Amino acid sequence: MKFFSTRGAGPVGFIDAVRSPLGEDGGLLLPERWPVVTPREIDMAKTYQALALMIVSKFANIPSKKLEELINRAYTKAAFGTDAIVPITLLRDDVHVVHVSNGPTWSFKDIALRFLAQLLEYLLEELDQRVVIVVATSGDTGSAVINSMRGMKRIKVVVLSPRGGSMSSLQRKQMYGVDEANVLNLAVEGSFDDCQDCAKAALGDPDLKKLGISGANSINFARILAQIVYYFEACKRMNASASRPATFVVPTGNSGNCTAADFARRMGAPIGRIIMATNENNVLHRFCQTAEYVKEEKIDTPSPSMDIQVSSNFERIIFEYFGRDEKLVRHLFGELRSKGSFSLVGHPLFAKFKRDFGSGFLTNDETIQSIRDVRNEHNIDVDPHTAVAFGVLKKLRAEIGDRGPIGIVETALPGKFADTMRLALRRDPDFPPGYEKILAAKEKATTVPADFNAVKEEILRFAA
Repeated sequence: MKFFSTRGAGPVGFIDAVRSPLGEDGGLLLPERWPVVTPREIDMAKTYQALALMIVSKFANIPSKKLEELINRAYTKAAFGTDAIVPITLLRDDVHVVHVSNGPTWSFKDIALRFLAQLLEYLLEELDQRVVIVVATSGDTGSAVINSMRGMKRIKVVVLSPRGGSMSSLQRKQMYGVDEANVLNLAVEGSFDDCQDCAKAALGDPDLKKLGISGANSINFARILAQIVYYFEACKRMNASASRPATFVVPTGNSGNCTAADFARRMGAPIGRIIMATNENNVLHRFCQTAEYVKEEKIDTPSPSMDIQVSSNFERIIFEYFGRDEKLVRHLFGELRSKGSFSLVGHPLFAKFKRDFGSGFLTNDETIQSIRDVRNEHNIDVDPHTAVAFGVLKKLRAEIGDRGPIGIVETALPGKFADTMRLALRRDPDFPPGYEKILAAKEKATTVPADFNAVKEEILRFAA
């Protein structure tokens, strides 16, 4: 399988796509075609690991036995607390919760990053290379990268997070409280979008490329690939079919999760609509309604992992829905960078996008109320991001109808956002094992301005 950039560069092979996840032209990499997964193949995959092996094998030129070994190391009962890896809970009226947050850092990011870490370690051994991973985070990605890659001899990790942002205390401790020789935390005096801009600039910088710079954000296709697997698994477990396609309601920030759902649909998963559930940083919702993408000032919300105005993976969705037109993508995202907006008003393919995607958003107050409503109506606690999905589903329930099962894709365990949960429920949430030890850890992070040259200097010093 060859990979091309959304802006036209390429082709590259799978290993190069993992090793250097950004196209030479700054675009995001995608496969030349989408392989089909047949119902028979799904039926034959009796475990989550077998399903992952079957799907990943369609893209990766890695010996099957070795790939199976990597997948089995990534997805263990010890790491995820259950042989199912991704349990599904039926609530009522064919509404399910897709539990993707049972990994070591208690967010859905663990599923993709544990696989990526194993994959990278193997590739670096085979190539006799080392790599510096630069990753931007609004809260969950950073801790999952650190947990998955800490102590790996051929990998150094640099995490860029917004200093003084709306991360929870546990999110911050899971990153800044880790004392490992191969981990550097940079607290950027800016927003997540500033962190993401610096991370992308690092991937394209000639000096840093000499160090073997790479990325672990969802711009890396291997992360999206790992997430595609759980959409096939969820469809299977929810008894979705071509005549009863699943609807997924997905808490959405950088839109990697929605992108994975769409790609699973392109590969044959019985998925109908994908609902992008956003908070007050509702740039994607506004695009869905108006065909205009307009960046605004970031708003702090109770769901900080979605406090994003520039949704990186949306470039992949635009590429796929608007004719795989790299010239159009270059123009649109050039406009976004220079003017802060772009428009597809009047484009004949926007109607197709609207048929396949829906959207909604919750205000900060509505998010808090949704946490309470879920507790009262379903007798479960959900984190603020997942609460946004529940609230958006309630708003759009009549529009979605009863055409098939509905999956609410969980973002994190509620214990990661204790202050917000206390505000909503007037009590502590349940905390995962090891919570007290993490909170007691001494924090260590280097503060830098939201300036790429300052970030580059710290990376060079760390990698020396």
